[in-house]
Amino acid sequence: MAHRDDPPDLLVERGEFVIGPNGTRIQGWLELSESCVGCGAPRVYAVAFDAYLCMRCNQWVEPACDDPECEYCRHRPPTPLTASGGCAPDAEC
Repeated sequence: MAHRDDPPDLLVERGEFVIGPNGTRIQGWLELSESCVGCGAPRVYAVAFDAYLCMRCNQWVEPACDDPECEYCRHRPPTPLTASGGCAPDAEC
């Protein structure tokens, strides 16, 4: 969970999770060498989907693969975070 003193749009790593805006969390890590082209936030690697995303924009920063049998992309939702502010469905969060 985000700490009470963290700014609401701060992205922080806590253990094996990244805590994002409004306390959203996803299993993964910050990729500090690459930023979102839309907002400039660090990209986040999502372990459950083997993909990078922007937690601030709630967008994937790379397309899903074309393989219909891919275990990662097959269950990848249109946006990384659910409307409730948590991890995507079926993600281990």
